[in-house]
Amino acid sequence: MKRDVVTTSCFAILGRILGFLIPFIIAATYGVDHETDAFFLAYAVIVAIQMVVGNAFEIAVVPYIAELSSQKRDTKGFLGSVIVRSSVAITILTVLLIVGLYTALSPESFDAPTLDLGASLLVEMLPIALFTVWTSTINGALNANKRFKIPALSPFFRSSVTIAFVILFDEKLGIHSVALGYTLGELFRFVVSLSFYVYAIGTIRLGWELEDTARTFFKSVAYQTAGMAIVCGLPLAGQIIALYTGTGKLSLYSYAERLRNIPVMLFFSGVLPVVFSHWSNEFSHKGDRVNLDSKKKVVVRLGLVAVACSVLLILLRLPVSRLVFDHGAFSEENLGPVSTIFAIMIAALAFDVMGLLCTRILIILRRDRVFLELTAARLAVAIISSIILLEEFGVYGIASGFALANGLYAAISYRKVFGRQG
Repeated sequence: MKRDVVTTSCFAILGRILGFLIPFIIAATYGVDHETDAFFLAYAVIVAIQMVVGNAFEIAVVPYIAELSSQKRDTKGFLGSVIVRSSVAITILTVLLIVGLYTALSPESFDAPTLDLGASLLVEMLPIALFTVWTSTINGALNANKRFKIPALSPFFRSSVTIAFVILFDEKLGIHSVALGYTLGELFRFVVSLSFYVYAIGTIRLGWELEDTARTFFKSVAYQTAGMAIVCGLPLAGQIIALYTGTGKLSLYSYAERLRNIPVMLFFSGVLPVVFSHWSNEFSHKGDRVNLDSKKKVVVRLGLVAVACSVLLILLRLPVSRLVFDHGAFSEENLGPVSTIFAIMIAALAFDVMGLLCTRILIILRRDRVFLELTAARLAVAIISSIILLEEFGVYGIASGFALANGLYAAISYRKVFGRQG
């Protein structure tokens, strides 16, 4: 497993490095204004959808593929029914989410031009929802089969298309070039993952019919999707609250969040898929005979590594922010606020890492209801604490509220998984 972790982490760095550059390209090209607020609001909606369907399906597929493979059963029909039925589900989910946002974000509450532009950008990026669920299902199957490289690299394909499109069409399309570039990039990512799956493993048999394993999967994934919807709604909730702090504050919060996401996504893309795949295969073969104490050691050790990274990044917050953002249209006066928000967010990195690992164990153990209850409590704490701190600390209070919620989630989920281990 250690070799897989190192290899996949290297590919994840390569896969994510271009994606990390995109927000900084936006900052250098467009600065901080109502257009960037509109884009980040629309993109937050798309990211929320991506993270819900991407995480839920890519994660949920792994233990089921591992189980089918250990029993020498066919996975073609299972994957086909997952793709077809999830496509219908994500279409309905997207419509409901957009209707809800349209109701919540009224022109009386927010800047009308920002909302109008945000709506246009959102429409341009809507196809990403379907492309994501297809790609995530396939990448989950690849991870279950220990084919980690293409899933780790796949963000590179999306980001390369996005950056190329922005460079070619920025003068003609402006901020719309970023939205359309993301859409085309996600389509290209799907094509690459599907092509590799067919080449390395085999075809997929699309169909509506459900086998027994698929029925169990969809019952389980319903809880997981609801839980992921809550978890992945956290960034969107933070950005909506940030709208109340004034023009440009949402962009500052978003830039800091993207910077904080670099170490989180490296762990998420490099370490987590390998650990999850190996743990899933171990549980599918050993069942209740698996020693959870060894898993606890992994969680604690990775948490300590995250603490060390947090301390280093907090100390270097201003130089790092200057290196990344101090270019083009981005104003010097915005470096201080961005670096401070980043420091608050990155202080919770260990909580993020430990929470993600404990969540995977809950999913493997099919304790889906526990996962859903914990994520609901996490969102409630994040929103309430952010609103309380907002009045006194502004956008810094929002970051602090969400960091507090992450810490409580990590502590309680750790207790739920390892509470009986002493």
